[in-house]
Amino acid sequence: MIPLLTHCRRAFSLIELLVVISIFSLISLVILANHSNFNSSVLLDSLAYDSALSVRQAQVFGISVRQSAALPGQFQIGYGVHFQKTTPTQYILFADLNKNKKYDGTPTDSIVETYTIGQGHSIPKFCAYTISTANCSDDASSPITFLDITFLRPSPDASFTTDKTGITYSRATFTLSSGNGNTRTVSVATTGEVSVKGADATACTPSNICYGGNVVNSCTNVIVTSCSGNGCSNGSCSACVPSATLSCSGSNVVNSCGATVQSCSNGCTAGVCNSCTPTYSCGDGYNWINSCTGGVAKSCDALGKICGASYPTCNSTGGGGTKIQ
Repeated sequence: MIPLLTHCRRAFSLIELLVVISIFSLISLVILANHSNFNSSVLLDSLAYDSALSVRQAQVFGISVRQSAALPGQFQIGYGVHFQKTTPTQYILFADLNKNKKYDGTPTDSIVETYTIGQGHSIPKFCAYTISTANCSDDASSPITFLDITFLRPSPDASFTTDKTGITYSRATFTLSSGNGNTRTVSVATTGEVSVKGADATACTPSNICYGGNVVNSCTNVIVTSCSGNGCSNGSCSACVPSATLSCSGSNVVNSCGATVQSCSNGCTAGVCNSCTPTYSCGDGYNWINSCTGGVAKSCDALGKICGASYPTCNSTGGGGTKIQ
C-alpha cells in the first residue's frame, strides 16, 4: 500500500498580515505629512519672495521715469506698498500722487495693483523700527494699524510711515504665515535693501554699524555706544574727544571734532544758531554789524582798515562808509 504523502505549505497568519499593513500605513502617513509640510514651505517661500518683489517693484517705479495713469504727463511721483492690519490677506501697490509718503486712498492716491493672499496664508504682523524701539501691529498696548513703504526719485532709499506720526524709522518688516504656523519675514532697510528671512526672523548675527552718529546693533537697531557727537566710522566711535568750544560750519553748529551738534535753519554765528537770518551793514564805516545780534561781526577798525564793498571785506582806502567822529 502506497502511503499518502502530505505537503506543508507556509503562509502569513492574520496577525502578521495586520502588522505589515499597519507598518505600511504608518510609513505612508509620515510620507504624506512631510510632503504636505514640504509643499506648504515651498508655497510660503514663493509667497515671501513674491511680496519682496512687490516692494522692489515699488522701488523701481519710484526711482524711474514712470508716468502715472491717474496723472498723465506727471513723472515725479512716488510709489509704495501699503499694509493694513484689518486686511491681513491683502496688500496694495500704490502711486503716491501727492508725494506725502503715505497711502491716502483713492482718489488722492492711485492703486496700481491689489495683491490677495490665498490658501490659508496671511500677513499677521508688520513692524517699523527706530534706533531703539519697535512699533508692531501686534503690540498689546499701542499697535500700529498700517505700514507704508514708499520710494520717490531720485533717491533709492525707502521711507516708512505708520499711524504713529513724527517718528523716523530705520527699517521695516512684515511677516507672512501659513495655515500650519510656518512663517517668513521680509525686511526692508532704509537704504532700500530688501531681504527674506526664514522661520526664525529673530535669528540674526549681530554686528556694530553706524547710524545717526552712534554705534548701533545691526539686528536690533539699539544703540550700543553713544558717540557723544564725535561721529561714527566703520562701526566704531571716532577717536576725537570734543572740547567745550563750539564753532560754525556752514549753517550748522559743530564741535571741535567737526561733528554737527545742531542744525541751524537761520544760519550760525560764533557757534550759536541765529534766531533770525542776519544781514550785515557798516554803520560807522569801520565795523560790520550783525542785524540779528546788533553786535560787531567783524571789526575792520581793529585791523586799521575801513569796511570794504561787502561783508566781510576790509579795505585800506575807500569802503562802505566814513567813521563817525
